[in-house]
Amino acid sequence: MKSLFILAFLFTLSAALAVQTINLGEKVSFDSSNNEFALTDKVPNNNILLILVEHEEGKKLGYRFSSYYDTTYGKGFLDKEIMILWDFKVGPCEFEFILKDEDKGSFIIYDFKTVLETKLRNKYGYKSKNVKSYIYGTNYDESLSQISFSVPNFRTNANIHFEFNNIILNYTRFANPFEVCHNDICKNNVAKYYFEKGESYQINVKIQKVELYGQPIYAIPGFTFYPEDYDGTYHDDDIEYDHENN
Repeated sequence: MKSLFILAFLFTLSAALAVQTINLGEKVSFDSSNNEFALTDKVPNNNILLILVEHEEGKKLGYRFSSYYDTTYGKGFLDKEIMILWDFKVGPCEFEFILKDEDKGSFIIYDFKTVLETKLRNKYGYKSKNVKSYIYGTNYDESLSQISFSVPNFRTNANIHFEFNNIILNYTRFANPFEVCHNDICKNNVAKYYFEKGESYQINVKIQKVELYGQPIYAIPGFTFYPEDYDGTYHDDDIEYDHENN
């Protein structure tokens, strides 16, 4: 009996160790053999997380996110690109993707309390067709108003393009969520902005209060921004997520 207990304990321990721990801002691949993850404990509590998921088009994808106080589910998403907004309170945080038909994909997580530093060579965000998740007005913390990307000492002279999808369920429309700040001067409703070599900028993507079937909710529209020299290559070293100093 004692041997069985030890074997059961070792099996549980090995299963726990097999779960991959990931960081904010890290692009991670998943498939049917690698679909369970844990989020680093450095993520600030009482936060909003934005999970951007991309998988094979036309295949159903589900998910389960669990933290100390909360578990949230999603089932059967066929969209190739999915944006999930999660009202995250206290870690630890574990999650898994439920895949069918040999599906595979990748995901990346941003949060609302940490400024992400980027060289701005990648294409950021997804211009998703529909909003898949949101936060009810009664649960929203008004101090969490945006996701912020800093671009220090920009590498070249280039136009940066900003796009968003203004449609949400029930025919409510989003406004332009973008704000660009340079030398303490901020411009809203940006569609294109010229960045100069050696200058520093901050891009903010703002959460918005809209109505869904008559109820107030907070959500972010499908969005994307990218430099005019973006060539479709993803650079793993393009971002630095320093949540220890925020």
